[in-house]
Amino acid sequence: WMISGDIELTTKPTWADEWIEPGVYAGNVSREQVAIIKDVQTSGTAAQNISASTWTPVRLNTTVNSSSPITSLSSNRITLLEAGTYEVDAAVNFELPTATLWYAKTRLRNITSGTTLSLGSNARISGVTTAYVIPFTSRILDTFTISAPTVIELQAWATFTVNLGYPASSGENEVFSQIKIRKLNGVQ
Repeated sequence: WMISGDIELTTKPTWADEWIEPGVYAGNVSREQVAIIKDVQTSGTAAQNISASTWTPVRLNTTVNSSSPITSLSSNRITLLEAGTYEVDAAVNFELPTATLWYAKTRLRNITSGTTLSLGSNARISGVTTAYVIPFTSRILDTFTISAPTVIELQAWATFTVNLGYPASSGENEVFSQIKIRKLNGVQ
């Protein structure tokens, strides 16, 4: 490895060091911190049902990737372990029954402070009279800042009791609700 020209290293720099491009060393640059958390079920198992007109915690049971220790997961709740600014990308699938009028929505709730951090996209369907289930995905794309470790929860709401996903039964695991959390202001 070369550092800005003539100095050769025999090993790559430590975790806090970064290479801008081959042969160019940037010094102590922060690494991206990302956690991906999902509701994963065995093949043939459906996602959870949520009750009508009630904000319900979305089941999250699997941390797929955590490039750094910014989160922990317990009982569908995510603890953000560090103060800072975070970017969230979450998706919750609704499988809504036939109805003449229904609404659905998601939110990211700060359990520690009892406030809403982010709202997901809305759904409104009217005049549907077929015997089919209507799929809809509510997505949250947002940033927020916390000043201390914080417990958050992905929540869903609909005007009818609905399922958050039916199984494909492909022999592979079923994946339903998902959330990606990225810390924006580097390593602290």
